[in-house]
Amino acid sequence: MPAESDHQPVLSAREALRFIADAGEVLSSSLDYELTLQRVARLAVPDLADWCAVYILGEGDQGEVEVSSGHEDPEVEAMLLGIRRTRRDVEGASESIEVGESGKSILMPDVSVAPTEEVDDSLSKAQASERIEELQAKTGRGT
Repeated sequence: MPAESDHQPVLSAREALRFIADAGEVLSSSLDYELTLQRVARLAVPDLADWCAVYILGEGDQGEVEVSSGHEDPEVEAMLLGIRRTRRDVEGASESIEVGESGKSILMPDVSVAPTEEVDDSLSKAQASERIEELQAKTGRGT
């Protein structure tokens, strides 16, 4: 007999059906893949995730290309994107490149790790660490 779980569903059955209907509408609304991926990222926030970023593998040495990002708070979104850009500059630190190259999803059990460099001119390493702690980020998933 399976063990009982104390995890609550993210969405109710009605909300899940609404989400699926909305996703179908978004996915069929345009042939422009970048626009569609931007809409998908916005659809996931805040019902399924606090933040959603979409990256695709670029051509040749281009690495990853950021297509879209979504967070309810524009300041937090800018901070998260800055952290991602900083991590992308570190060899092997980009989870999205790892997923793209391997074709396998990964679970990031600890996304609360502070950046090792300054994120940008307006946000120091200490400020970024403080914001990450405020977000109470726990895990991430790369698919």
